[in-house]
Amino acid sequence: MEIGERLRSFRTFKGETLEFLAEQSGISKSQLSNMETGSNFRIDFLFKLLDAYPEMNMNWLLTGQGDMLNVMDEPSQSQTDSATTHVQAGLDKVLSRLTAEEKAVIFNSTQEMLSYRAWRESVQQQLDELKAAVKALRQQ
Repeated sequence: MEIGERLRSFRTFKGETLEFLAEQSGISKSQLSNMETGSNFRIDFLFKLLDAYPEMNMNWLLTGQGDMLNVMDEPSQSQTDSATTHVQAGLDKVLSRLTAEEKAVIFNSTQEMLSYRAWRESVQQQLDELKAAVKALRQQ
């Protein structure tokens, strides 16, 4: 199964139409259709999909390895490191037709995305702590 087929599997698993996926991800319906048929799969669209659907396992989408959905438990550092290694290997395999320079750009973009997710989780944790503090103050 190729990336496009896995993307279609995810969409049908979610019970969503191309139109709905387009609305959620900010990618046009025609581009999503092209992605599903394997004619064009851009890295910037990958980031949009993963931002819209954080439950989708990027390693599964790129390589077919692992589960379709991310496990929502907090991963250990070794699991995070292992996932990063798998993602990098998957990108290298899938994008083997690109030059080393193009691969470096994609790898750096992936690292930025992972950093963004970590930052977003950190901000969410801080917000949760702030909400708990406000709630405690209100109860006093």
